[in-house]
Amino acid sequence: MPDAIAVPDTNNSPATARLDQTQWPRFRDLPEPRMAALYTANGSGTKLYQGFLDGHPQIYMVPAYPLMYLYPHWEQWQEELADNWNWAALIDVFCVKHASVIDTRRIPGHDGLAELGDKQNDFIAIDEPLFRSYLAHLLEGEPVRARTFLLAVHYAYAHCRGERLQDKRVLVYHIHVHEYLPQYLFPDFPDALVIGTVRDPRSNIRGRYNSSEVGVDLIKMNKTDALIYRGRVYYFICRYMYEGLDILRGHPEEKVRVVRHEDLLQVHQRRAVEAGAGNRRGVRQAILLRRVLDVARRPAQRDAPVHGRQWQA
Repeated sequence: MPDAIAVPDTNNSPATARLDQTQWPRFRDLPEPRMAALYTANGSGTKLYQGFLDGHPQIYMVPAYPLMYLYPHWEQWQEELADNWNWAALIDVFCVKHASVIDTRRIPGHDGLAELGDKQNDFIAIDEPLFRSYLAHLLEGEPVRARTFLLAVHYAYAHCRGERLQDKRVLVYHIHVHEYLPQYLFPDFPDALVIGTVRDPRSNIRGRYNSSEVGVDLIKMNKTDALIYRGRVYYFICRYMYEGLDILRGHPEEKVRVVRHEDLLQVHQRRAVEAGAGNRRGVRQAILLRRVLDVARRPAQRDAPVHGRQWQA
């Protein structure tokens, strides 16, 4: 049974997000939050970790990983939009290639965000015209850079959810892929905090192998080719699972945190236990929030969410 975590209702943009545009800030006027990159070091648990943070008033965060390929796409767009390299063109292509940021039904993946709620038929959507307008307003006059765009997308997303941008201190970017940290993120955010999730490899290596190997087509491959392919699948899965943390060599140790998926599951399971759970939950939240991200623990987290839907993460 998947692990259910609460996702606040974001389908209706609060009225506070529709302020007169003359009151909208510029990108340069907003204090830059600390970058915290969330990725899978060798297994899983990133979405579960996000579930403990979602809706925190001091954190910018887009649920799951619809922005995972933003940096590779940026490289692609530099070639495709070379003759039209401006913010307007980039906003247009972003809203197509990363449409699930606006409405999780548009590019459904394996993150479960188009199957929310008890009946798994709910979704998350924000006001696209508002998102486009606010993003364009933020970026007007700014140099065209991936770093600026990544920050501004999170600002605009939070604005569309009616969040108070002046309260934000940390941006949790679910970049997901470990190779993207040194290749893309560290050059833009050299002081980034990195949060990696690890897991006992024995718990999911079979599932990873089966999901990767099942596509072998014996009609197009002879049996020898298929055996070689399957062997390479196992080899690369093992490399990923055992070397996922090696990618961080050279990054300051004080800026790296590693979370065990098994520990997150225990935290989540104990949250469902009412008797005597309050103090333990408060300690765990302090570890997840204040010690790792240096943000306050929310009083509302001590109880089950009132307005929320279940996420089969």
